[in-house]
Amino acid sequence: MYFGDGLSPLEFENAYSAIERGEISEFPWELALRLALEELGITVSYENGYCVNDRSGKRISPDFKSELAAERLFAKLIFPKKPFKA
Repeated sequence: MYFGDGLSPLEFENAYSAIERGEISEFPWELALRLALEELGITVSYENGYCVNDRSGKRISPDFKSELAAERLFAKLIFPKKPFKA
């Protein structure tokens, strides 16, 4: 829903908050994200910084400050060096 329509279901807000508080593991969410990225033809490259491109080659730039929890969760999962608050 996020990649296709730009929607952020409530589940993403709940997941992001629970991960931030250390209540749930990131692993199942990262696995689901990786499967969705593969299915949608979205690539993530970590060479020379990072680059996220959609199937047509258009760059995607997720933002940690987005109002959409799905986008913040996406950014957190593909850029794990940005830590949650301790």
